[in-house]
Amino acid sequence: MTKSTEKAPQNNKELFVVGVGASAGGLDAISKFLSSFNGVDMEFCVVIVMHLSPDYKSELTSILGKRCKWPVITAENDIEMKARSIYVTPQNSNIHVEGSRLMLDTLPQKYSSAPSIDTFFATLASSKARKSIGIVLSGFGSDGSEGIKAIKRHNGFTMAQLPETAEHRDMPTSAMATGDVDLTIPAEQMFDEIAQYITNSHTIAQTVEPNKKSMDAIFELLEKRSGTDFSLYKPTTIMRRINHRMANLQLGSLVEYFEMIKNSPRELDVLFETVLIGVTEFFRDTEAYAGLKKYLEIMLNDKNSGDSIRIWSVGCATGQEPYSVGILLHELLGKTINQYHIQVFASDIDEKALNFGRKGIYPKESLESMPPDLVKRYFEPRGEHHFEIVKEIKQHTLFTRHDISNDPPFVKLDLITCRNLLIYFNNDLQKQSFQIFHYSLRPHGLLFLGKSESVSVAADLFTTTDSKKIFRKADATLNYQLRFSRFKNQRERMASEKQKDKVRNMSIIDVAKETLYYKFEHPFVIVNGQSEIKEVHGSLRLYLEIGQGTMNANLHKMANPELVTVLKALQAQVKKTGVPHLSHIVKFNLYDNDHYLRIRIAPLIYMVREEQYYLVMFQKVEPSDQILDLEKKLNTQDFVDLRIKELEDELASTKEHLQIFTEELEATNEELQTINEELQSANEELKSSNEELETSNEELQSANEELNTANHEMRLANEELVKKENELQEEKETSQRNEIFYRTISENIPNGAVGILNKNLEIDYVAGKVFDNLETNPEDYIGRKFHTMLPVQNEAQKLRQLCEETLKGKSGFLEIRFDQKILRDTNCPTTTFR
Repeated sequence: MTKSTEKAPQNNKELFVVGVGASAGGLDAISKFLSSFNGVDMEFCVVIVMHLSPDYKSELTSILGKRCKWPVITAENDIEMKARSIYVTPQNSNIHVEGSRLMLDTLPQKYSSAPSIDTFFATLASSKARKSIGIVLSGFGSDGSEGIKAIKRHNGFTMAQLPETAEHRDMPTSAMATGDVDLTIPAEQMFDEIAQYITNSHTIAQTVEPNKKSMDAIFELLEKRSGTDFSLYKPTTIMRRINHRMANLQLGSLVEYFEMIKNSPRELDVLFETVLIGVTEFFRDTEAYAGLKKYLEIMLNDKNSGDSIRIWSVGCATGQEPYSVGILLHELLGKTINQYHIQVFASDIDEKALNFGRKGIYPKESLESMPPDLVKRYFEPRGEHHFEIVKEIKQHTLFTRHDISNDPPFVKLDLITCRNLLIYFNNDLQKQSFQIFHYSLRPHGLLFLGKSESVSVAADLFTTTDSKKIFRKADATLNYQLRFSRFKNQRERMASEKQKDKVRNMSIIDVAKETLYYKFEHPFVIVNGQSEIKEVHGSLRLYLEIGQGTMNANLHKMANPELVTVLKALQAQVKKTGVPHLSHIVKFNLYDNDHYLRIRIAPLIYMVREEQYYLVMFQKVEPSDQILDLEKKLNTQDFVDLRIKELEDELASTKEHLQIFTEELEATNEELQTINEELQSANEELKSSNEELETSNEELQSANEELNTANHEMRLANEELVKKENELQEEKETSQRNEIFYRTISENIPNGAVGILNKNLEIDYVAGKVFDNLETNPEDYIGRKFHTMLPVQNEAQKLRQLCEETLKGKSGFLEIRFDQKILRDTNCPTTTFR
């Protein structure tokens, strides 16, 4: 009942900005990324920088606008960024950030791709610093990699699409190669990471107190991040994990580490994961699972068809353990599994791990320890490197966030698995956990613990079995000292503070309105013009009831039959005059008791969405003792006033006529309603046809956008090929000219010859005027070893040695006898051999 107030405008200095860079194949990735935004209210905006063809009109904005509930806008020059908006860079423009505004730039004469992702990321980093978030999706080339470095230098948050999920992996791979990418995940999972990063940033900003010790501040951040009270965990274990993380970061003190968390909110997630140590695998410890299989088989023998089988996996991490138990049940029950109602509850405090488990997609390496036949039966390949758990196992497994130290447990369980979780709890929390397990299990239910865990702190609650890590619920009777909702008082204080803030912002008249609304002694309903109940206040069980058949919230259908005529007549008068009306005192009988009331109907002073609503109040009347005595005496007097009798008969006749008329009107209304439903059905069919046409058009637009982008990439690649081909042609022509020059020079050397030897000392080419005086042709020497042509063995050996030295890069000369002539042989290495 308070006055509505407009939401304060977003402070753009505090606005987080997500930059998304993509190229070929990026449309599908962007669509998956934006699909998580539907119905979500977060204080950030998105700027999409996608390589576009300069020759074709881009439909990217209209395509994305149909795939996301947030408004999608084509960026204009000097536009101010606002929260919960998506900006698309137009074609033939570059884009950069100045403060809280987007600026468009004309393209340079020479560019490889546009718009430039690197340019945008660099300006985003310098303007928004740690409030900048950079994402690189599918595409050719390496655009975006330098920008990722810039964002990381300014303590921003960076992500790249998992290359295996990208249509073209060049850009994500190049970004990862910089070493500055914080996360590499599929596009559809990125929104959760953005939301967590922003939440962590706000948590850190609100938590930091100047006088608080670094250790206390870190624990407070962890508790706010997870909603879990870590004071009941073993402090030495938590500190060991924190010290391990500090050692990896090469930090020397908690003060330094706390400063790093303040500067890098993503580190809070890493610390949370480090503290939890979600290490798990399928069928971890095969010997323990062999024992579990034995006792599950005994338990299942006591079950009948139609019975429920309820299992709780506590601290399930990414889901391998509950899925292992599910596979075990399928192996034991076989084809009869559908005869039982199976529920496997998988709980953890890490929402990210739970989301991973819900998807049920695991890397190929995580299945290497499983028997191949189980992998073949219960997993389906997803690409080259991943496998997904089959639907038959998934359908029985429910993942939910649950903190055993705070939340009420599941009950009537046959089996609880809690492996390698209790070792992190102190003794008090261990005792409480075992009490919870004992309370939750059915008689003789099973408890499955980890390798380093036992029930020693609660030995009276569980008995051992012949399997080391399987325990059975004991028949102990105890007064459970269970404590849930640990933060209840804190929540109540927060609610109280919120109420105080609300009151502080209200005027006296607002408080008066609230008082009238909440303290009004008579129950009432709010109905529309068709008498359909829209709101209810107070208890109406004396006046209204739900009848048999299809649910109908019409006031006249639900009202006590003795009140219907009065309600209809009174509402008709109010509709006609537009002013409130009050009925006479109406007497009706209910549960063998007489009751009295007045009915008051008033139109609401304002119309809501151009429709008039009415307030129907039921004012109970308590008659005095004198009136009741008088009524009793009148009922016992033995006389009849004929005039009163006549009036009563006339009134009864009028009521009957009014009832018939009302029923005829209702019948007519039902016929009209039937016609209206037929029209609505026809309208729905037309809408369905229109949606199919829109879907087809959208698919065509998407395909056209991809073709335009691919065509642009191919045109750029073709230009590069043409350039390389021209360079090769020039090199070929130069080589041909050089060959002509060389042949001309060598063939015209007077009294000499020029030759080329290969690495085997064989002659590849020889020419010169000396052959004019010899009785042989140069071609006769091609392929022969040069030194073997000398008849004198000693000279041949020297010539061979000289040639071998030349192959090693040394020049030299030697005088030799050949064909009764003394010749000077000069050797020098060629560039090719060197």
